[in-house]
Amino acid sequence: MSKVVSMLNMKGGVGKTTLTYNLACYAAYKKFYKVLVIDLDPQSNLTQTFMGDDGYRQFLRNNKQSVVDIFENSNIVSNEIIHEVYYEWIDDGLIHLVPARVELSKTLKNPSTKEHKLRRFLTDYKNSYDLILIDCPPTDSILSVASYLASDSLIIPVKLEKLAIIGLPLLASSIEEFNHDYAGEYEINIAGIIFNNVEKNDPPENRVSKQEVMAFANEKGWYVFDNEVRESKAFVNGIREGKPMFLSTRVRENFTQEFYQVGDEFLKRVGLN
Repeated sequence: MSKVVSMLNMKGGVGKTTLTYNLACYAAYKKFYKVLVIDLDPQSNLTQTFMGDDGYRQFLRNNKQSVVDIFENSNIVSNEIIHEVYYEWIDDGLIHLVPARVELSKTLKNPSTKEHKLRRFLTDYKNSYDLILIDCPPTDSILSVASYLASDSLIIPVKLEKLAIIGLPLLASSIEEFNHDYAGEYEINIAGIIFNNVEKNDPPENRVSKQEVMAFANEKGWYVFDNEVRESKAFVNGIREGKPMFLSTRVRENFTQEFYQVGDEFLKRVGLN
């Protein structure tokens, strides 16, 4: 059965999109899963990561269907909205993408009655994939509600830095409001918090941030991953090369194995491993 997972933190700059990209690639490459990635962020960074700069420009020029159409033109959405991502290093798995455009921001200006459209769209495609990952913008909006309604679980990436906790109370409030409004129909499952881009030297302010996040998670009953994603140039190098970090040039084996452990824990938490 397909698992739909939203990646969300109400604080920007936590490396959410890069993590989503690498987890999608890990699931397809190492576990041979069929993965659908949905870019729900008007900034379209995940789309650009998968397509590359030239591919994204061509996508815009050709005016192909995007996630915008799910919310604004659902009556004309077809299979053409699914963009196939070709990687020579993927054997039996696959990655498909529902790309984003900046015009998605217009959905936020007129949000009425659109919150169920993503969930309805996925009912036609869920059986074709093992894992569906939704990359969400760091805002409490119609897009976050749409992701809640469409998802089986939620992953919260957190970068350890000053005020790392700042987005969590807003996220908790958003979740509590959603669970109240949809009581008896839907309830959000928090699969866990992943510490992302963790610095090797573990500076004192980051240790304080980690303690704050752990205390907040304990208060809310949220799971915190045992494995962490360490900071590495391999993430940037991989994106430049059109590859995940674990296949990038000169990546250290210990970083690769550490990320595989994160990937395994992620798949287990969302019910796939």
